[in-house]
Amino acid sequence: MSIDSISKEVKKLKRKYDEPNPVKLCREMKISLLYHPMGLFDKACKGFYLQQSRKQVIVINSELDEDLQRIILIHELGHALIHKNVPGIKSFHDISLFDETSHYEYEANIFAAEFLLDDEVVLKVLNDDMSFFTAASTLCVPAELLDFKFRILKRKGYQVI
Repeated sequence: MSIDSISKEVKKLKRKYDEPNPVKLCREMKISLLYHPMGLFDKACKGFYLQQSRKQVIVINSELDEDLQRIILIHELGHALIHKNVPGIKSFHDISLFDETSHYEYEANIFAAEFLLDDEVVLKVLNDDMSFFTAASTLCVPAELLDFKFRILKRKGYQVI
């Protein structure tokens, strides 16, 4: 799926449900959401999406801090929306957040960046005189997610100073 297609899916989702809270959004979309401790070690699972017999489930590592849980949830919600009909794919298991080696993980990261970060707000912050990491902190997201959004903005033709 292209960046433009993913952006359209995010806009359509926001327009249809008008719900910025991903927990409530899952409830409205009839996606089961579970929290389970999975560890905090380097290769611990951060979350996963599973679809079986038309039942969709997202499981989030309950040991992560709340901000990261929210980002993981939106990432997994991206899988639920944009990869729901991928033949042969029944689950997505995320160990490394912001993984770019997998095409599906890359698309879910694009979805999360588009869902969480408004173009105009990001442009304003990025064009202020601050470092990239300070901008990420100002936007309350990891720098890796802001990097995804930065590339999306460039792809959309925006000029970032």
